[in-house]
Amino acid sequence: MQEAFASCFENHADVGAACCVYLDGRPVADLYGGFADRAQTQPWNDDTVALIFSATKGATAVCIHLLVERGLLDLDAPVARYWPEFGASGKAEIPLRWVLSHQAGLAAVEGDLTLEEIFAWDPVVRAIAAQAPNWEPGSAHGYHARSYGWILGEVVRRVTGRSLGRFFADEIAAPLGLDLRIGLPSSELARFAPMIPPGGGLSSLVGLLGAGSLAGRVMSGPSSLFAYDEMWNRPDLLAAEMPSSNGVSDARSLARLYASLIGEVDGRRLLSQATVERATTEQASGADKVLYIPSRYGLGFMLPPSLAPGCGPRSFGHPGAGGALGFADPAEGLSFGYVSTQMRFGLTGDPRTHELVDAVYRSRRPGLPRPRPRSFAVPTDLTTFAKDLWETASSLDPVQWWASATEREVAEAPFQLDVDFLQGLLPYMETLASWFDAEVRGFDRIPRQGPVLLVGNHSGGVLTPDTSVFFAHWYRTQGIERPLVGLAFDAAFGIPGFRTLMRRIGEVPANRENARRALAEGHPVLVYPGGEREAFRPWSDRNRIDFGDRMGFVKLALQLGVPVVPVVGHGGHSSTVILTRGDQISSLLGLERLRMTTFPIALQIPWGLSTAGVPGLPLPAKITMQICEPMNWGELPPEAADDPAIVKRCYDEITTTMQETLDRLATEHPFPILSRLGRLVTGNRAAGPPSEA
Repeated sequence: MQEAFASCFENHADVGAACCVYLDGRPVADLYGGFADRAQTQPWNDDTVALIFSATKGATAVCIHLLVERGLLDLDAPVARYWPEFGASGKAEIPLRWVLSHQAGLAAVEGDLTLEEIFAWDPVVRAIAAQAPNWEPGSAHGYHARSYGWILGEVVRRVTGRSLGRFFADEIAAPLGLDLRIGLPSSELARFAPMIPPGGGLSSLVGLLGAGSLAGRVMSGPSSLFAYDEMWNRPDLLAAEMPSSNGVSDARSLARLYASLIGEVDGRRLLSQATVERATTEQASGADKVLYIPSRYGLGFMLPPSLAPGCGPRSFGHPGAGGALGFADPAEGLSFGYVSTQMRFGLTGDPRTHELVDAVYRSRRPGLPRPRPRSFAVPTDLTTFAKDLWETASSLDPVQWWASATEREVAEAPFQLDVDFLQGLLPYMETLASWFDAEVRGFDRIPRQGPVLLVGNHSGGVLTPDTSVFFAHWYRTQGIERPLVGLAFDAAFGIPGFRTLMRRIGEVPANRENARRALAEGHPVLVYPGGEREAFRPWSDRNRIDFGDRMGFVKLALQLGVPVVPVVGHGGHSSTVILTRGDQISSLLGLERLRMTTFPIALQIPWGLSTAGVPGLPLPAKITMQICEPMNWGELPPEAADDPAIVKRCYDEITTTMQETLDRLATEHPFPILSRLGRLVTGNRAAGPPSEA
């Protein structure tokens, strides 16, 4: 634990932090260090406290379940039973259970509110009571980032006559001796370590999808007043009660709170085992309407895999936006708390808590392997990166640059995978899949054991929307610990600064030797070969993919005896090709080289559709990834790879299957861009083409 905690400072840029672990009701690790201020002049002390953001939701949930145990609340009763005004605008039947599990459809708070009104409580809860749901309650779930706390807090106030912060202080914090407050009095400000905003980048989904989207309204609302910046250090914000977002705590109080939920702490257990089992039973899982990634909720608690990477399967708790985390694992008898001042974004966990949680479980089971070492420093100077890219792209002949990049990069050592980075990237791949209305069909056809050669008809890896969809599904279904190696187009490795990113996500130059090495090491490999059919993009006319006669991947499969699984993508960045038969048109206009060279120059930033002359245009297409039946020529000896007739027969079998599959998908969705636009306009996300109307 000490090594992992030190690593948070050495490798993950922590400034000040604390971590605590309880085992069987008593503390076994209590660590703190660093500084309590950005200037690094005030040391982090034994009594330093920090913002825990959404980890506050766990404390709020405990209040509700305590009142349920006392018979003052019923999880299946309508919220309007306790708060009659809440029943307006179609909300009369929303049960308390749906609020706890983020199914109430009230994720975004409507109405024009000032900060003073929000801090005052009554105006914001009146606005929630008056508004209509954002979606049909109970039909889906979506993260109620801030409304969760106001709704549940008003229910507690109506039932007990006390604010939720006061109730928590009287009934939970005082009896257990917790230094956790929802509403920080001015007398405690001297112990508070201010939050340090992230140094750059987008605020999660807000920047990606826009402030007017549901995600943008939720994460920056109410009234677009909340950004993840210095405002969270304002004394009036800290003093207000926001039971979803502004709890202030130390790490030991988080760990102690969760320890009291799964056993006795100093002779006191907060909730019964039956209550905890009910609270941690799954209520909602799958695509989250706000976060745009899969999420999983119990009654007020997040559940794995949404909770934090590495937590046991029976764990429950809640992370916070700044990196805070509190959870319990009843199967192991342990609880965990972590707080920090250095805020960072990550929808599926933080590398700091990932490493700490891993250390906790390895200390329980010393035989567990350590996580893979991080191979690269994160590129941070995006301005320099963009300048280098622009100068390279504008000063060199792109075709010659492409060819020379291939020759340089193909000899470099590949396979420097960074699993932590993949875990951090996964939510954005999931977001992309949601934006493009994507689906993956037939995924269960892929063998789960042993290496497999997947042959795709699209052109990139996780940086392009089509194969990002496939990678995201792979990591969610197969597990990131079985990373998928992508043999990506070599030109991307010649872009200044870009090869590091390619390697981190498991993409390596597309040549037979790299494929052979990856398969020999047991990795599944996704190959993007050149080919003569429309299913394959026309890269290999420069003979730079190093599949020689375009059948090299077939020879490799025969030599190694591995199955080949065709992966056919329809939509994605080649939607316009399918829509207009753009290969023929670009050939007629003499634009083949232009189409070929826009990809590596554009870098697919932003992720989008690349067309002749319009690289990286983010058109919203319906993307379908179809997995075909595996082709296993195991009955053929390795020597068959030397027989041109056998190789051609196998090659034709693959290309025919892929072309027929692509034609079938194109018939199903002949206009993937237009059909997706239609669903965006109508708000109907269901699969299938739009109606004639």
